[in-house]
Amino acid sequence: MKHYTHTHNYNYSMVIISTALSCSRMFTKNLIYEAESDQEEVEIKRNYSFGRGEKQRCWFGKKSFSKHTLAAPTGIAIQSGKTIVYVCDQYRIQVYTMDGDFITSITHEYIISPWGIAVESDAILVTDTQLCALIMITDYRVIKTSGPGVGKLEFISPRGLDCDKNGNIYVADTTAKRIRVFTSQLEFSKTLGKGKLGNPVDVTVVRNSIIILLQDKSVSVYSLTGVRQKEIYINQKWKEEFSFITCVNPNSFLLSTHSGPGHYLVSLNLNGKICKIRTLPLCHGILYLPQDQSLIVVSHYLEHKVSVFTVTGNLFRNNRKL
Repeated sequence: MKHYTHTHNYNYSMVIISTALSCSRMFTKNLIYEAESDQEEVEIKRNYSFGRGEKQRCWFGKKSFSKHTLAAPTGIAIQSGKTIVYVCDQYRIQVYTMDGDFITSITHEYIISPWGIAVESDAILVTDTQLCALIMITDYRVIKTSGPGVGKLEFISPRGLDCDKNGNIYVADTTAKRIRVFTSQLEFSKTLGKGKLGNPVDVTVVRNSIIILLQDKSVSVYSLTGVRQKEIYINQKWKEEFSFITCVNPNSFLLSTHSGPGHYLVSLNLNGKICKIRTLPLCHGILYLPQDQSLIVVSHYLEHKVSVFTVTGNLFRNNRKL
């Protein structure tokens, strides 16, 4: 499930370039975003942002980044216990505490354009859109699938991913219009969609269901055995493209948009109801962390930072039927 993930402590000695500790937390003015249709029901309050940096120019494979900031953050994963945040960034995975203190960078020749990320058991799993690969980072080694291609261990355009309770890995291969499923050891298991899905951009596993976010503004629901169960078509008046999905409960989800006339945080129910929560600047990666005051963690691609919000009220009370 993508609202939080599990991991253990790691020894990154094989893949780390920079290990110095420094603080990159940037506290911002408390901003409150309220649901457009009922201002008294939902309050989204930005607590703080961290990793704030500037997009850096890259040429001929050379990188010039500040080690503790973010250049173009996309996917986010959080360690069990909600203490460590992993952020996909250009040529690296940035690691922070939940409070925004920089810990380290994970770099490797196989990490160029990381997009999706999940932390499961003793491994960090990353998709790289430039290498067309799924990358596994464990204690002393980095493994990647071969690619690009259409073979069992190949991808055309991998983006979002997630793991189920048994450690199986689900990867959205966008251009190939399919979901690739692997075991926890990166052994091929099966394919969902088989080239017929409408460009899947992200996937999340909830209990016994696989929830697939599609670029054509729809959501497909599959069983863990690969049987298609449901299709939700989002109203075509929506001009925005969705980028990531996160689970709030087995029937409710939050979506982020990254293109079109606006950039929104959106709530969606599997009964076909949807609501724009509020505008957020170019949000990409998104996670929901349930606790006394629920947290939403969002990466802002063009603002080069990650923001942490608290939510009070019912995010789904004002959802409208599609």
